[in-house]
Amino acid sequence: FRNGPARPDKQRYPAMIRSYSNRLAWLLADEYGFPADAIIPSTLLDAIGLTSLDRYRLAAMVIDAFGVDLPFGVESDWDTFDDVLACLIDAARSSAPASRPQLTAEAA
Repeated sequence: FRNGPARPDKQRYPAMIRSYSNRLAWLLADEYGFPADAIIPSTLLDAIGLTSLDRYRLAAMVIDAFGVDLPFGVESDWDTFDDVLACLIDAARSSAPASRPQLTAEAA
């Protein structure tokens, strides 16, 4: 991203990155009809035919599929699959603790 989140630390979050990457690739493949294994981090969204409207729809799908909040208009900065993944992981990490209620012995 030019002004977006930093790239996720692949040493620190390898399982999360693999999981989100696979789910995101399948989401794209299912929606746009190409093989999920053809998507690699450097895949250009333009090269697979995603228009600005498609990017907007992709942002909505990411929000629904992963339960994260994305900043308004962030999809305009997405050039590659890795851009989308970095944004997703940043949103998941920043929203996870606040979005899950904490169970205590009194609440159980």
